[in-house]
Amino acid sequence: MKAKILCVDDEMEIRHEITEELKDFGYATLQACNGVEGLEAITNHKPDLVICDVTMPAMDGHSLLRRLRNEHPEQADLPFIFLSALAERSHIVQGKRLGADDYLTKPIDFEMLLATVEARLNQVQRMTARKQEQLVKVYRAASTGDDMNRSNLDLLVGVPGREQSIAALHPAARAAPSDVEQKSKIQEIVKRSPTRMVGGRIELVGLDEIRDSFGTRWQDVADKIGEIAESTLRRRLSPMDVIDKMDNGDFLVCFANLSDAEAGLKAGAICREIRNKILGNESIDAEAKDACDVRSETHEINISPKEISEADNVLPLIVDRLGQAVKRARAAEQRCMAQVVEESEVAPVTLMSAKGGELPLALAELDEGARGSLARLQRGRPGSAELAAEIDYLRLGKTAEAICQAIPEASPIMVVDVDFSTLNYRRFRSHYLQLCASLTRPVCNHLAFNVCNISSELLPARILSNINHIRPYCRLVMFETLQLDLGGLDPAALRAKLVSCDLSKMSVKLGAYLEDLKQLADLLHRRQCRLLVRNIGLADDMRRVIKCGADFVSRRP
Repeated sequence: MKAKILCVDDEMEIRHEITEELKDFGYATLQACNGVEGLEAITNHKPDLVICDVTMPAMDGHSLLRRLRNEHPEQADLPFIFLSALAERSHIVQGKRLGADDYLTKPIDFEMLLATVEARLNQVQRMTARKQEQLVKVYRAASTGDDMNRSNLDLLVGVPGREQSIAALHPAARAAPSDVEQKSKIQEIVKRSPTRMVGGRIELVGLDEIRDSFGTRWQDVADKIGEIAESTLRRRLSPMDVIDKMDNGDFLVCFANLSDAEAGLKAGAICREIRNKILGNESIDAEAKDACDVRSETHEINISPKEISEADNVLPLIVDRLGQAVKRARAAEQRCMAQVVEESEVAPVTLMSAKGGELPLALAELDEGARGSLARLQRGRPGSAELAAEIDYLRLGKTAEAICQAIPEASPIMVVDVDFSTLNYRRFRSHYLQLCASLTRPVCNHLAFNVCNISSELLPARILSNINHIRPYCRLVMFETLQLDLGGLDPAALRAKLVSCDLSKMSVKLGAYLEDLKQLADLLHRRQCRLLVRNIGLADDMRRVIKCGADFVSRRP
């Protein structure tokens, strides 16, 4: 049965954006325009989760949650996610004290929102399962003559002052299951699953590159990173999903209730969470953080009932089918990339100044067909640093080709995007720098880099170190921000005089964050830095963006 989600927000446009996105992922939705309507919808329709704005007329979000917790105790376990443009710590603290489960800020990052919704629904599912398990144990304790069970009956039902975990009552329950028990459990779960299932692998890549330099410390580093990955996976996966740690350190996952596309998004989000935790862990050496990449791949696989019944262990069968699916997907990906390399060309997008004049600066966008093909590849491997690097190699080569074909005197400086992961991971960076070193000086003089997807978890010095690798091969380096408050990135520390913002990557309509855009422009101007806003849809929107303080703008190609 679909989970039912209530969205409470006084801005109709944002409300519709959220509900449409939720519907696309299979959720049933309800809407309310303020806290009064929201409370009525909760009591009448019993949603499974609430997404609620804070600042609303009639009754604000905090008042709604306060009344819900005080007047409707039967809804005490209802997950409640606050959504607000207010990012002050005091608002977050107030929401947490009232019992909010999560607090997300606008503009909306829909991938983060969907991941949060899924995590909270999974948490409720786990709590329900534990309650059912507890009731079964209570029933068994009450219906047997076992003195031990009867004496612990009050502990199982939670008598005040005598709460104790089942593991504490039975020390043996704390022991981790053996490999044989774990494999047996997985086999039984898989055998009960449909023959068509979604399988995936979560891989820790790059650690072997530092094995020799770390010597005896390598195993300790590898163990810490592996523990972070495993604990994150077990927390984020649902109780019905199957996870097994393989001999090479990778993780095999079977998703119980997700489509291939949904599983891909979830696995990508988990990989980013693991990566950020590794970056933020002070006990892990900086060299290990730089070397370690976390990647995932999911595919729908087919296993017949006969194969399952005849297999002594289903796991090798799943690994084999998943490997075959990966090979097919990679072959199709290579064919697609080869076609793009052969047929695509750069279609420069001219930049305009705030005063309306054209700049001697253009965005090196690939043609529409190539952009569509690459977008499909990225949907197949969301968050893949390897695929991002391959696309970066392609973009750089095509841009250099376009510069060479142009008349030097009339050719603008071409801005080419490069994903930060391509510069951050040693194996990708080395190849990218080889391509840069092969460029002639005239090409470098007409080249600028726009560094995208920089993680704010990294220290500015480390970000700067990676960016500095490409400075000798261009006229200009800028970086892209996905957050309208810079997300903790400092242009001065990164030696950037220009910051870009891509409206096509924003999750809400332009009108919802014009004020944030103005604040960003003001912040950059105070730091002697300029703002480029790209991929603007309409001419009227372009005027509104310029009015907010953008220095340079470009239309959507």
